[in-house]
Amino acid sequence: MGACSGCEVRGNLFENNGYKTAVLDHNVYFSPHDEVNITIADNILRKSTHIDGTCQGVSLVMHGTAKNITIENNLIEEEVGKAMPTCYGIAVDPGYATEESFEHLIIRGNTVKNVGAIGIGCASCVDVLIENNVLINGNDQFFFGVAVPDRAENTLKSSGIVVQNNEVTVSSTTSTQQIGYLIKPIDENYTLINNTVSFTNQITDCAQLTGGVVATEAQCVAIKN
Repeated sequence: MGACSGCEVRGNLFENNGYKTAVLDHNVYFSPHDEVNITIADNILRKSTHIDGTCQGVSLVMHGTAKNITIENNLIEEEVGKAMPTCYGIAVDPGYATEESFEHLIIRGNTVKNVGAIGIGCASCVDVLIENNVLINGNDQFFFGVAVPDRAENTLKSSGIVVQNNEVTVSSTTSTQQIGYLIKPIDENYTLINNTVSFTNQITDCAQLTGGVVATEAQCVAIKN
């Protein structure tokens, strides 16, 4: 847990960290206060906040205020059936009582497997690029592949969101709904291009956008497995 400016966290293995407190602890916890130029890349994260045999906290989380953030080429994975809904993959969002914001955020080229309710999410995030990520989920529970915003926001509202060239693969044997992309910034300033969802569950949605509109095939293509 911590923060830094002009720094990299690269090429590490984080496994079975944050096992003291459910939800509040994590494998990697960045807590910036006006830090800039942060890169988190080429890491492997497993068994985040494992309590009673299941992941119960976000594997890679950032709360606070930061600019110029790059999260890329990380592998985040849990075993099928070993993730509670609170076990998100990557989350850059508010978590404190003070004002928080995240500007110029790139989440790119990550692989996220079998986590909880959300694979990749951000909130109070502006000028965001989420691209070329692979999200695979075999758990029988509610799931969003990419969500913006992923939780309640502070004064700064999410805007300028580009989500492109991502792949979501979900498999579920139950009637639990799974959604590839939930993109609902208040100002409707987003672009959703060339994303796919592969699914087995008939009630899977490729995307849900601002106003509850389901994405067109030009924006998000659903592929039945």
